[in-house]
Amino acid sequence: MKIIRIINNLFQENTYIIVDNLKNCIIIDPGSSYNDVIYLIERKGLNPVAILATHGHIDHVIGVNPLKDKYDLPFYMNFQDIELSKSFKQYIPQLNIDFPKPDNDLVKGIYKFKKIRIKVIETPGHTYGSVSILFNNKLFSGDTLFKGSIGRTDFGGDLDMLVESIHKKLFKLDKDIEVYPGHGDYTTIGYEINNNVYVGINGIYSYKNI
Repeated sequence: MKIIRIINNLFQENTYIIVDNLKNCIIIDPGSSYNDVIYLIERKGLNPVAILATHGHIDHVIGVNPLKDKYDLPFYMNFQDIELSKSFKQYIPQLNIDFPKPDNDLVKGIYKFKKIRIKVIETPGHTYGSVSILFNNKLFSGDTLFKGSIGRTDFGGDLDMLVESIHKKLFKLDKDIEVYPGHGDYTTIGYEINNNVYVGINGIYSYKNI
């Protein structure tokens, strides 16, 4: 199994590709640099089988339709974020894109794509439909949890819900789990518990301060 990260030009958003040992792959949060994803798939001879979005913000779904059109892939996103995705067209009309409609509701549970087995954890807060994706000891947290920070909630979210998702769900995971966020560098659950200035043990929204 292999994980590939592509940093998108627009918004510096992270797209992740998980590849099994037979070269099947899933694409998580395809952003503006979807042509780089296509180039990588073609160059490495990969077989994409699904697209997943951790939430419906524009920077995480711009590349969905081009990839769906090229590879005829099913798209998974929590249905609670459908209207949120549609609303962003009015804020950035110059992009002139049609926002994708998910084929499948991405809710808590176990999903298997060829040999790639993932667990979806519902982590609302950044958006109401935000999810985190656990693959082995690696967590794709979207914009819920960053290295040293947390996601904003002023574009269709709720701060109390976000903090609760992190404390009651993500911080209950093993401390050595690696966190691959939607922006920035990777971190670990243990590091964020100890050092995150918002939700860590000494953070603004730590349990002792709530």
